[in-house]
Amino acid sequence: MADRSSFAQWLKQRRKALGLTQKELAQQAGCAEITLRKIEAGDLHPSAPLVASMVALFASVEFM
Repeated sequence: MADRSSFAQWLKQRRKALGLTQKELAQQAGCAEITLRKIEAGDLHPSAPLVASMVALFASVEFM
């Protein structure tokens, strides 16, 4: 699906721009590293609470 791919690309780009590894983001967002890998690969669609957690994390890191 194009939407999953777009989100996956955005997520990977934001994570890298903030200098976070997949492991670091997963730990801070409260999910397993494999879950994050699958989301970034476009193989898994994240739940709404997980998306909200990542967006809040990105916002807090960006404005520090």
